[in-house]
Amino acid sequence: MPAIKNKIHVTKKMTGKMKGFKSINSNPITNQFCMAMSTCKIAVCHKCYSTKMLTTVYKKLAQPAFERNNKILSESVLPLSDLPIIKEKYFRFHAHGELINLNHITNFMNIAIKNKDTTFGFWTKRIDLVYEYINSVNKVPNNVVMIYSKPLIDQNITIAPKHFDKVFSVYTKEYVEKNKVKINCGARNCLECLRCYKKTTGISVREVLK
Repeated sequence: MPAIKNKIHVTKKMTGKMKGFKSINSNPITNQFCMAMSTCKIAVCHKCYSTKMLTTVYKKLAQPAFERNNKILSESVLPLSDLPIIKEKYFRFHAHGELINLNHITNFMNIAIKNKDTTFGFWTKRIDLVYEYINSVNKVPNNVVMIYSKPLIDQNITIAPKHFDKVFSVYTKEYVEKNKVKINCGARNCLECLRCYKKTTGISVREVLK
């Protein structure tokens, strides 16, 4: 297989509030966890923006690269020499996609270990895989901010699970108005905000459903 096909794809151009960020993503369309969660009508995955984008405007450009990441990141734990060098001060794991297995999360954590001068925002719903990683390796690198992306819409829980630094919640407009929820994410630039990339900016990150 040509070397280029074994290389982790880094998304270098993000849009919207993620403008200016780079990220490593995977394909939710073929991820068994994502597929199962998308059938739950009260789950945020049922309204997945990523799936919509990858089946329309980014179908030809992004989906093949993200699918290749699925394969590369989940099949084996890669040697550090095969992991990308990240020069950005802040970087995102999964603007699109979700963890697949222990190999996947181990490769992400090893990327952080290799790039100690970068702070990585790490969003995931897969508490089970985070705990499995902790049990096998013992700790999350200090330069990783672990963010629990709550699977259910309008679930008002503001306590981060063990080994997580923050909780990311999504609410409907109706729930926000009825319960006077203070929204602190959305309609801004992530690079200017950095709430999700600093461990000292509070636990709860709240966004209105798109």
